[in-house]
Amino acid sequence: MLLDRKKVKFWQRIIFGGMAFLMAAFLVVGYSGALSSCQRGGGIGTDPIEELDEEVAALEQQLRADETDAALWGELGDTLMSRGNAQQELEAREADWRKAVIAYERQATLLEEQEGGEAKAARREVLETLADVYLTLQDYEMAVNVYGQLTSLAPKQAEYFLIMGEIAASIGDTDRALLAYTRYLQLEPDSADAEFVKDWIAANSPDGEETP
Repeated sequence: MLLDRKKVKFWQRIIFGGMAFLMAAFLVVGYSGALSSCQRGGGIGTDPIEELDEEVAALEQQLRADETDAALWGELGDTLMSRGNAQQELEAREADWRKAVIAYERQATLLEEQEGGEAKAARREVLETLADVYLTLQDYEMAVNVYGQLTSLAPKQAEYFLIMGEIAASIGDTDRALLAYTRYLQLEPDSADAEFVKDWIAANSPDGEETP
């Protein structure tokens, strides 16, 4: 039986971030193996993990001197993600990704304290990255929480409500899915996803409630 195209679209959103990071990890692992072979054969090369270790250590040292530098926290998060992608062991990979989460969360907090449209836009970008990392880690509850922050930050961005609803529905968080989907329909009543969302709301709303 063919899958519903809208459901396929939903699962593509859920796994997109994870697939991107995992594909990068496999590519780096393959590169590392080739590099090791080259070194055994007398070629010249450096261990990418060692280089990233040095970069992480340097950034952490800078942050010890100034913990309020939002850009440095973001750079640390990016470097930890790169090191995680280069790790051959799954446990080490996930450990670096979780450290990156801490860095991105700190960056988002610092940006929240700043005023102006530029800081707001930067925070949105960081939160989107953070949500992708949580999806990669299959921590869907935290991904929903981050999209909750994004919807508060950009209450007219319909796509945030749609994705939040999809993730919440996937983990059985019906209440938050209903809230997110309902708001999505208010913003995009004639969208290509509207029919699917209306059907979901009708099937999951408490008895007696009508679909918006």
